[in-house]
Amino acid sequence: MDTSKGIEIQFKNVCFTYPGTEKQVLNNINIIISTNKDVALVGKNGAGKTTLIKLMLRIYDPTEGEILINGRNIKELSLTDYYRKIGVLSQNFITFGFKAWENIFVGDINKPYSLEKIIEAAKKSQAHEFIQEYPNKYDTYLARDLKDGVSPSGGQWQRIAIARVFYKEPKLIILDEPTSAIDALAEEEIFSNIKGFSKDKTVVIVSHRFATVKKADYIYVIDDGEIIEKGEHSQLVSKDSLYSKMYNAQSK
Repeated sequence: MDTSKGIEIQFKNVCFTYPGTEKQVLNNINIIISTNKDVALVGKNGAGKTTLIKLMLRIYDPTEGEILINGRNIKELSLTDYYRKIGVLSQNFITFGFKAWENIFVGDINKPYSLEKIIEAAKKSQAHEFIQEYPNKYDTYLARDLKDGVSPSGGQWQRIAIARVFYKEPKLIILDEPTSAIDALAEEEIFSNIKGFSKDKTVVIVSHRFATVKKADYIYVIDDGEIIEKGEHSQLVSKDSLYSKMYNAQSK
C-alpha cells in the first residue's frame, strides 16, 4: 500500500450490526478523513464512535457499504502492511513489566533501537520527566515485584502508551479516549505535541474533552449510530445543536 502521500479514509454508506445481535449500531455512515488532517469524532457514550474505530481497524467488516483506504477497499489490503502504517491508542492499552525504554520501544520493534528516539517520544508525551525520577531511569522495570521496579500510576501509563505512538511515527494515528487518566491541561499539551508531530499524518481522535476536540481540522458528531453534524468547531458551536449543547455544558 503506497502511503508516501499519507492516508485517506472514506466510509461509503456504511452500516454495521454486531454479530449475533439485531440492533444496527451504525447507520449509513458517509465520512471522509482527508490525508494529513486531524479529525475528531464526538458523541454521547454508546453513540457508535468506538465501533466506527473498530471498522477502521478492520476488527469487523461493515454489514453494508464499504471502507476505502486511499481509494482501495480495506478488504483488499494486507492487514500486516496496513497495521505497520498506523498507530493506535485506545482506552484499554497494554502494560508490560519491561524496562521503561522497552515499554516505548514496543511501539515499533521493527525499527532499529535508538535511545535518543525513545527519549524524544517520551518528552512529547510528557513521560520523560517522571521516568528520569525512577531509580534506574529508562532502565527501570515497570513492575514493583522486580529489582528496583516501580508501579506507574494510570496517568503515567497513558503517557508511556502515547510515547509508543510517537516512537512508531505512523502515517495514521487513531486515538480513542487515550487520556482519560490525565488532567485536562496535560492532555491539551500532549495533543498540541501531536498536532505538531502530525503535519504529514492523518489523525483520528475520539475524546469527550472539547479543549482537545475544538483543535481538530474537522469534526463529525455521531448520535445513535448516525452522523448528525459535521464541520469545524467554529461552525458547529454557533448552531443550536447537540455539539454546541455538549460544548457549552462542559465549558460551564
